[in-house]
Parts: sequence; structure tokens; C-alpha cells
Amino acid sequence: MSNSVIHAVSGALAGTCATIVTYPLLTITLRQAVTKNNEKKSLYETVKQIVKDKKFLDLYSGLSSSIFGGAVTNGVYFFWYELSKSNIKNCTKHETMSTLESILASTCAGTATTVTTHPIWLINTRCAAKVSLANEADPSSVKSIGAIETLKRIIKEEGFFSLWNGIIPALILVSNPVIQYTTFEQLKNLLLKKKEKLGALDIFILGAIAKLCATVSTYPYTVVKSRMQLRQGTDETSKYNSTFDAFNKIIKNEGPYGLYKGIQSKIFQSVLAAAFLFMFKDKFYQYVLNIVMLKHRPQKVQTLAN
Repeated sequence: MSNSVIHAVSGALAGTCATIVTYPLLTITLRQAVTKNNEKKSLYETVKQIVKDKKFLDLYSGLSSSIFGGAVTNGVYFFWYELSKSNIKNCTKHETMSTLESILASTCAGTATTVTTHPIWLINTRCAAKVSLANEADPSSVKSIGAIETLKRIIKEEGFFSLWNGIIPALILVSNPVIQYTTFEQLKNLLLKKKEKLGALDIFILGAIAKLCATVSTYPYTVVKSRMQLRQGTDETSKYNSTFDAFNKIIKNEGPYGLYKGIQSKIFQSVLAAAFLFMFKDKFYQYVLNIVMLKHRPQKVQTLAN
């Protein structure tokens, strides 16, 4: 098993754990981001309203598709990221990557991952936002539906390629993991100059700082992507023809604040998720590596004996 595959497996496992731990915050963030009125609600008020009106379990609406999406996304990302890192290091003969090299590796991995997994997150956005695809004009028709049923309805009513609605802002958001992983790698290199080995807490803190930088820098595109992934309304204020059109209409109808709806819970959720992801991934990598080495050890012993 190649090192890139080991990183992919450990990344998928870590992504699953991080998603389960922080999913309620993701649901709250999505609902705040796609709200089109000017009502401002704090994180506490949003949670209180959901628990009161929608029941607490609704905070986990779309969890199955999110777990699947998180596992696939992190698995694919870490595979391409480690493969890109390996090829870059082989070409440059550098032991550690420079900032420019980190940006290149992150960009390659992020682009491949976004195009591959975008339909999964579109479905998850619709499930988490609890938007009824059957009849949006009738509020009573809004109900929770599963990922498979959502997929079927999207293809039937909107066409197969609508699964890539919002792909442009999503590709622009590749800058998010680029900032995140570049910041993480450079901070990690700096810390390794002072410490021989990094512990779980070190990885957790570095992951949190890196994600904080990335989230604050790219959040408006997250709002636009989420809006465009939802089924478009019939009125002109909620129908977006392009990324630029979405920015224009959100600012015109909701003010600049509209581009930052849900950022408090998003920062909390994404920073926690990234911190847990890096921490879990580091641990899972060691476990998977040990299993692979243990599996191949008897073969090596037998070869030596012969």
C-alpha cells in the first residue's frame, strides 16, 4: 500500500470522526447562510429556535450524506495532497516544502477533490437546510427527506448536471484549503525547529489556527455557494444567474452582512472540525501504517529466510 493511500484512508477515517463531532454546528451554519430575510439571530437564538420548533434531532438532518461526503472528500483530498507533495519533493529534492510548493500541492488536491465530490455536498446542503424540493411555495410541504430521495428528485426535476450547481464559487473556495494547508505546513515547520516531535495538542492547535485563517478569508464565497446549491426560487431576488449575480443580489437585498450570515457558528464549527481532523488524522495515520507494516512483516521475514 502506497503512502498516499495510507494518508487517504487515515484522512477518510478522521473526516468521519470530525464530522460526527461537529455536525450540529454545520447544520446551524447552513441554515443561517441560506436565510434570505434580514432577521439577525445569534448562535444561541438559532439553536433555541431549532430545538423548540424542529426538535433537537433535526440538527442531524443530512448526517448520513455528510459522513459519506466527509469521508470521501478527506480521503480524496489527502490522497492527491500527499501524492502532489511527494512529486514536488522528488522534483525539488527539498525535505520540507516552501510556501509556494505548499500552495501548488494544495491547489492540485483541492481542484481534484472539489470536482469529484461537489454533488455530494450539494445534496447535503439541501438535506441540512431542509428545503422541500416538492413544493417550495407551500411551507407545510417542507419536510426532511433522505440523501437518496433528494438525489432522485434533483435529477428528475432539474437534470443531472444541476448536481454541479454552484461549482464556480466552490472552485474559487479551493483557496480555502490552500490557505489552510499552506498555513498548517508552514506553522508545523516552524514548530518542528523548536520541538523534536509534535503531540496531539500541537496538531490540534495548528489545525485550528490554519482553519481560522482560511474561513475568515473565504466565507462570503461559502454563503454564495450554499445559496446557489439550493433550488432556485421564482422571484428575481432569490434567483441567481451567476456567482457575480449572487453577490450583487445578496448585497443589494440584504446588505454586506448578508455575505457573512452564520459566520460565528461557521468559525466555531470549521475551526473545531479542522482541529479534530488534523488530530484524528495524525493518530489514524500511525494506526494504519502499523497495520500495513504488521501485515507485510511476515512476508519480509519469509523472504529473508529463503
